[in-house]
Amino acid sequence: MYLLKTHEVDILSLDHDLGEDLQGNLLPTGYDLVKYICEKGLRVFILYMFRCFNFIISM
Repeated sequence: MYLLKTHEVDILSLDHDLGEDLQGNLLPTGYDLVKYICEKGLRVFILYMFRCFNFIISM
């Protein structure tokens, strides 16, 4: 958050799912950060957000 508030950010790349902490609690997501950026009036020139899906195929 500090860097977003104090520096100009040209490109920001985020993963939607950031996983869990050591206690198994879900961490905030990339969406949460984008929401924060919008709510605080911060600016990012280019934003990439991706989500990786893992599939298990059994035959």
